[in-house]
Amino acid sequence: MTAEGEAGANAAPQAGASAADPPVADEDGDPPGPDPAASPLAADPGGGPPGPDPGGGPPGPDPGGGPRGPDPGGGPPGADPAEGGPAGADAAAADAAAQVADGIAHLEQAIAAFTEAAGSGDSDIVSLAIELLARTLPLCERDEESAWAWQHGLEHPDPAVAAAVRQRLRRAFGSDEASWWEGFVESAVCHSTLPLLTNEVFGALDHMYALAAVPLARGGARTRELRDVLAQAVRVPTGYAWGGELLASFRARFRDITGSDTEAFPADWPAS
Repeated sequence: MTAEGEAGANAAPQAGASAADPPVADEDGDPPGPDPAASPLAADPGGGPPGPDPGGGPPGPDPGGGPRGPDPGGGPPGADPAEGGPAGADAAAADAAAQVADGIAHLEQAIAAFTEAAGSGDSDIVSLAIELLARTLPLCERDEESAWAWQHGLEHPDPAVAAAVRQRLRRAFGSDEASWWEGFVESAVCHSTLPLLTNEVFGALDHMYALAAVPLARGGARTRELRDVLAQAVRVPTGYAWGGELLASFRARFRDITGSDTEAFPADWPAS
């Protein structure tokens, strides 16, 4: 064997042995740790903590020290005007106003259609058209025109139409029995003043009740005192437009019950 062959043969085992040798322990005898260069969380060369993998992972802190801002590609809910931000609220309000205006325009179209139908020759359709017209006009703050529509129907030259309109007007009265106050209720419905009439009636009732209840609650009232209290209570309705009709109704019932006329009463009764 030549000198070069012997040198190669001797070098091969040494190289193989070196590759298979186990790692050498450190000076303190502890086993060696992992290679720092091979760790995915290798420390920052500047000494700081390891950062996230540039290819993925949660966002790190803002380099300026503040909290991380929203992603430029999309913010939290509410940042988009369409999701409740100030601009979105303004847009929603504008849409609502446009919808109301559109609804009012439809009401005006309906009023025009009902008006035309009310002038037709079909008696069944005329009464329905008058009711729809009269009840729709107040929605557009046209109360006077509504009253005129009702009145026109109640005074229609065709008796069948007039009767049908009156029946529709009294639909919510709850009773077909004739009463002295039905004319006032009909007028209140026609002129859209039913809440005012209701307030008047309850106000008068409250006043009369208070006058009559006080001596009863006190007890021991004398006959003269009770008579004066009842006289005051009876006079309360005279201050209202419907007070005269109430008095006339009482006179009629008194005559029917007692068989005597109220002509014997003072002329200004119950004021006297």
